[in-house]
Amino acid sequence: MWDNIKELIGTSAPVIGTLLGGPAGGAVGGLISKVLGVDNTPEAIELALMNNPDALLKIKELETSKELAILQAELEHKRIDVGSVIDNRKLDNEKDQMFLSDKQSARSRQVDSEKATGKVDVALYIIAGVIVVAFFVSILALIFITLDKQSGTYELLLMLFGALTTKFGTVVDYFFGASNKE
Repeated sequence: MWDNIKELIGTSAPVIGTLLGGPAGGAVGGLISKVLGVDNTPEAIELALMNNPDALLKIKELETSKELAILQAELEHKRIDVGSVIDNRKLDNEKDQMFLSDKQSARSRQVDSEKATGKVDVALYIIAGVIVVAFFVSILALIFITLDKQSGTYELLLMLFGALTTKFGTVVDYFFGASNKE
């Protein structure tokens, strides 16, 4: 489609030829058609280039104009956007690595402690047990205890349940493995 035009003007106006073959090809084609005074179709532009000897000169002038500089700046901006997406993915990967490293570190602390002392870290199991029991007790409280929804006690119970839900998830992740579900 635009390849024939790219070949026709590539030697006279290499910047336009390069842009015409890239992602901004349609916009560059629109500028060319505007300069030549023809429809914005590859056929109309190609016909104008073949029949008008001044057409290449007009395109060469376009290459040095401000409109093309603006288009190049827009194209560069899109490249920067793609670069920032790549940078964000790299940061996400680093964040995932830190998350996994943190989990591994907590588990290896327990193993190292048990190897060094020869005893099981009972406090870890007691805290985990308290969290699990409190989680289920709060579920039962929400189901069976009738509280006035206008009282502050109901909201307090809901906040407690929310905090326990988070910590219950942490306990389950620690003892049974975790998957990053962000």
